Amino acid sequence: MKRMLGHAETVEKSLGGGSELAEARARITALEAELATSQAELATAQADRSTFEVNIGEASTTLATVRAEAETLKAELQAEKEKAAKILASQGINIGDLPASDPNSSPTGQTSGVDKQIADLRAQMNGATPADKFRLSNQIRDLLEKKK
Repeated sequence: MKRMLGHAETVEKSLGGGSELAEARARITALEAELATSQAELATAQADRSTFEVNIGEASTTLATVRAEAETLKAELQAEKEKAAKILASQGINIGDLPASDPNSSPTGQTSGVDKQIADLRAQMNGATPADKFRLSNQIRDLLEKKK
């Protein structure tokens, strides 16, 4: 009889443990759902990271291109400055005697008629033939002499 009572207690425990088993299975299901959600979020984050890295790569390439273009423009500007200085020097004009290229840069903010004429002549030198540049340089030199 003792054996039967012991067996009955084991059966009762097993039957009572069924609710614990159901709770454990429910918890496992909930954890599996959380895992699936986390994996989906991770995949989205990795895709966003890849897109971000591509955008950074494109921006870096664009930045390098712009920097290279800026260096090219700086070199071209320096070459044009040297060319202008040589042309003016060949005409006997000191580059320091030339007025600023901005007609409004005088201390009073007013431009004289001579400064305006010089600025116009300097603008005409762009794209002019060598003979025209020579003529324009002479006119600029004459205006500078008058201005003194």
